[in-house]
Amino acid sequence: MIISVQGARASTSACRADVIHVLRNAAQRMTASQILGELDHKGKVYGERTVKGVLALLVDEAIAENDPNAKPQMIDTSNHSQRPCVSA
Repeated sequence: MIISVQGARASTSACRADVIHVLRNAAQRMTASQILGELDHKGKVYGERTVKGVLALLVDEAIAENDPNAKPQMIDTSNHSQRPCVSA
């Protein structure tokens, strides 16, 4: 199977948007497995590696955080001071 770089970027971009949507609606901290389950429930199927990669990027971009003591907050991608919580 051959995947183009553009196809991979489009898939990552779609996954990023779907993960942000799940986190935006989360009432509590979510693990990567919980996020995968929620995405699957919504009919959005991504590989574990893709979702974990997107989560790592969101943490690097200060959109999400992986702090075990943090409490979930509403996500606003234009205001990085409020970040959803992710458990690795």
